[in-house]
Amino acid sequence: MLLNSVASFGRPGRVVPCQEHALGSKPPTPPARARPALPVLANGRGRAESAPSGTMQCRDGGAAEVHYALSMFVKCGRAQLACESTGVADGADVLLMHAGVNDRRSWRHVIERLRARHRCVAFDMRGFGETTYETEAGWSPVTDATAVLDAAGVERPVVIVACSMGAQNAIDLTVADPDRVAGLVLIGAAVRGAPYPDIKQGPTAELNARIEADDAAGDSDELGRLDAWMWLDGPGAAEGRVGGPARELFLDMNGRALRAPDPGEQAEISPAWPRLGEITAPTLVMVGRLDAEDIQVIDEQAAAIIPDARLRWLDGVAHVPHLEGDPTTLDEIAAFVDALA
Repeated sequence: MLLNSVASFGRPGRVVPCQEHALGSKPPTPPARARPALPVLANGRGRAESAPSGTMQCRDGGAAEVHYALSMFVKCGRAQLACESTGVADGADVLLMHAGVNDRRSWRHVIERLRARHRCVAFDMRGFGETTYETEAGWSPVTDATAVLDAAGVERPVVIVACSMGAQNAIDLTVADPDRVAGLVLIGAAVRGAPYPDIKQGPTAELNARIEADDAAGDSDELGRLDAWMWLDGPGAAEGRVGGPARELFLDMNGRALRAPDPGEQAEISPAWPRLGEITAPTLVMVGRLDAEDIQVIDEQAAAIIPDARLRWLDGVAHVPHLEGDPTTLDEIAAFVDALA
């Protein structure tokens, strides 16, 4: 039952093995839980010995060491987490954590903006994108994220750029291991244990009621269409506000999530809301003015509670502004990461 709009963030995703393909393109869809052919790093430890390296020309005429786009799987528990590392060795290490209606391909515009100056590590959470898994009770999204960082060889505190459910997991990681996080960018964030308002009227409530009905009926095609309206367009915006490749990608990513098997019950994680005041890392909270009303309310409050946080309202966009390549969103992310490098 959808008690509020954040209740639908955690749908599992389609399970497919990782293949080399352009970031943002539609990968092939082999059978579920197919064994990946790319390197698997056991238990999220170690580094990829075969990672390609080289140099790239800088604007000042010099050369910088670069990690070319490397796709790999990281083994954590019964999951093999599909991830990729893209960018230069110098600069900040950036971990990208996607929303519960997307996968790592949603960060393509962000990676394009950052990869010349920083290293970006993006991965598909359990139940999303190309990550493969067996049902496992007691798995933790925080442990998975830490395993990805370890496997990618990220030893310094990392800047986490995260959206929605990914932002919830980023906050949980920050509270659990504050020394590992240098900064947070939270986009349309969910927060574990937050006092979400009970929205009974208005566009969010109306669209949520339709989503709940289609979810109960098992109509994944109609549910995917309404999800795109809710999270890509915004509940108060006209359906189809965002079209073209961004919409096609959203529908593909979310379609995989809607049809995927359940990865299993997560380990219990304590509410982060009462501990937001403990976060010392610089934090940028961004909220679309077209996003769901309950998310706007909670994120505005969260920005006021986190000591070193700044709230940035985004005009004309909804829940996943980076997916549609919103210039203000990309500028804010780039400036924030640059300042921490």
